[in-house]
Amino acid sequence: MKLPTSVTQQRLGFFAAGLLFSVAAFYVGFRWPEIYERVFHEGFNYDSQPTWYRITGIIVGYLPLVSIGVVAALRVAYKRVVRPVSYSVGVGAFYVGLFILLIYAQAHSPF
Repeated sequence: MKLPTSVTQQRLGFFAAGLLFSVAAFYVGFRWPEIYERVFHEGFNYDSQPTWYRITGIIVGYLPLVSIGVVAALRVAYKRVVRPVSYSVGVGAFYVGLFILLIYAQAHSPF
């Protein structure tokens, strides 16, 4: 069995980074009301949340896509050994997996 090369390991690392960053951003976005309750010590209400908090929540949702641009910019600006395509595939893999999970759950829902 052939051992993975350095380039393959880098690609797998950037794929994992894109996947894990997307999972982390999704988790924070999903738990956004609980974060509000813990920080401000009051119940969360979508109507009465501060505007800056709502805008920050929207930004959190876009962080995985913004991070693709940052990784690509680092590749161009510094000629670093980063793999923006592998990172992008990792981010995309999360969203494809989430889409498949939602379709599967809807198909098997008793309602």
